[in-house]
Amino acid sequence: MRTILWVLFFIFLYVLHGQDVHFTQMERVPFYFNPAQTAFFKEKFRFSSNVRMQWSSVTVPFEQYLLGGEVNIKTSQQAKSKFGVGWMLLFEKAGDSKLSTLATGPSISYFSTLNPSNKAFLSIGVSGEYHRKSISIDQLQFDQQFNGVHFDPTISAGEVFPEFKLTYLSFGGGLSFLYYQSKDEFFQAGVGIKNMNNPHISWFGDEEVVLKTRYTLSVLYQQKTQSDFYVRYFLFYSRQSTQQEWLPGIMLSWNLTDKSGPYQFLSAGASWRVGDGLLFSTYYDFLQYRIGLSYDVNLSKLRKASYGRGGWELSFIYLHSPGKRARPGEIICPIF
Repeated sequence: MRTILWVLFFIFLYVLHGQDVHFTQMERVPFYFNPAQTAFFKEKFRFSSNVRMQWSSVTVPFEQYLLGGEVNIKTSQQAKSKFGVGWMLLFEKAGDSKLSTLATGPSISYFSTLNPSNKAFLSIGVSGEYHRKSISIDQLQFDQQFNGVHFDPTISAGEVFPEFKLTYLSFGGGLSFLYYQSKDEFFQAGVGIKNMNNPHISWFGDEEVVLKTRYTLSVLYQQKTQSDFYVRYFLFYSRQSTQQEWLPGIMLSWNLTDKSGPYQFLSAGASWRVGDGLLFSTYYDFLQYRIGLSYDVNLSKLRKASYGRGGWELSFIYLHSPGKRARPGEIICPIF
């Protein structure tokens, strides 16, 4: 299996892509891209938040905020199957027009073991989202407002906007597979679909303008080395209409937990948004808290204007499982 994974990993490095907007720390908010990943963890509850700022060196920054809450519900104490329920809240804002998007909605998953040894697990999930978009022309300037000498905001723009708000519903689904070889090695892959219903998104009521279906693929393989640290190889792929993105990467993790001390993990890694930029991330896990910081270095044609500066992202996760706590240094099954 390792040989196949390495071959796939390096093949994917040379595939071209088109630009699309994504979180850098996709593994911190997997439920957003694939509802089958909802509550795909061993703890009872998970609260997560991501903040992303991009292109502040070029124009008004693109701001992105995501909040999520998840809970898993076991069907019985003995059964190796359970349901996951989550809810997310997303807010985006960009540009002088203050184009903003507010999205919220639930996701539901079900996952179960595939074999008696409890090493292979499969999950399926669905999601629904309510979206509300809005714009403002108060800070925009139009040709008609030039009086021959300078810009005059008191002059009518002469533009007619039938709508300044837009709402629609979007539905998605996904599958996820986990093979848990041991506490030191596992493999995970998933496929997610968003906008399955192709909602209408025209500001002018054009029925032909729809939000295209978005497909995502994620692959992850982790193993422990002889040097007593963990190596994680991952790949994220996204395609929406003619736009696509390949993002392969690697993450190294060190177990800092003493024999009698609290659970601690430190991770650092890099990934490549093919043809667009380099992404650097570092994570620190302490007890039930997870903190992540990442930065994108722009390598696209826009780098002349951005001076190579892309965007930064901050994440925070809180995990809670009543009555359960891992022993010092212990790494147990990711979902049970």
